Amino acid sequence: EKAYDFLIDRGHTAANVVWATGKRMDHTVTNLTQMVSYQNKLKIVIFDDYSKVFLLPNSFEKWYPKNTILSLIPIGTVTGIVTQNLFYPLENETLQLGYRTGSSNHVTEDGIVKIIYQSGDLLLMECVD
Repeated sequence: EKAYDFLIDRGHTAANVVWATGKRMDHTVTNLTQMVSYQNKLKIVIFDDYSKVFLLPNSFEKWYPKNTILSLIPIGTVTGIVTQNLFYPLENETLQLGYRTGSSNHVTEDGIVKIIYQSGDLLLMECVD
């Protein structure tokens, strides 16, 4: 938290955070979910050797190669999710942390992936094995 406040106080609008997914699970979960409380002040992207994680805007489009692993992880409850070009499509659906997530989906074909949602806070994890 204090590191993000430090950056905000100095006028930064974005931060790439490397290896905030270390040994302690409590730190990892906190680092991932904390992005929500800073979303209007700082765009945060967390990287490690296997993943890139960021909070999605309500409407998102990006080009990905076929079979790229993408996971949609809700922080709390996220409603009205619609996706295009994912193997497991979502059509106006709800994800809720602890009950239903969009983990381990993948891109169907080279091209644009579209994700929109109505309410909540949704993390996108771009993953490699």
